[in-house]
Amino acid sequence: MKKCILVIFSMLFLVACGNSNENAVCTRKEDIQELSVDIEYEKDDNKVVLVAYTTKINIEESSYTKEDLETNGKEYETTIKTVNGVSYSYEIKDNVYTEILEIDLEEGDLDALSKLGLITKSSDDAKTVKLKSLFDNYEALGLECEQ
Repeated sequence: MKKCILVIFSMLFLVACGNSNENAVCTRKEDIQELSVDIEYEKDDNKVVLVAYTTKINIEESSYTKEDLETNGKEYETTIKTVNGVSYSYEIKDNVYTEILEIDLEEGDLDALSKLGLITKSSDDAKTVKLKSLFDNYEALGLECEQ
């Protein structure tokens, strides 16, 4: 479960392209729409400078239990606190698990973010995250995104 959410976050980071805010909503292509991801990102030219993800999982329609998601949220929150430029919170309300992850790529440590699987760098010495293949990667995960 934790790996699934981490993979989703890392795939989200692969696409984002002066300074403007954009938004995309991604959902599963299957009939059961238990997972949705809302992505807001700020870009400067061809690089992402800030990204915010709101992930929602309808517990009743998913294969996850409330306890699994609570455990995942607590573990992820503990891990994320160690990374500069990142804020994370989660809540479970009305059978919906909601995670909010915000990453400031100008303040954050790209190497640490990459090691956690939150971003994928184009090379080991990359200093920015480019907006190119986010939505292709989401599609590979079975998600459909609308911008």
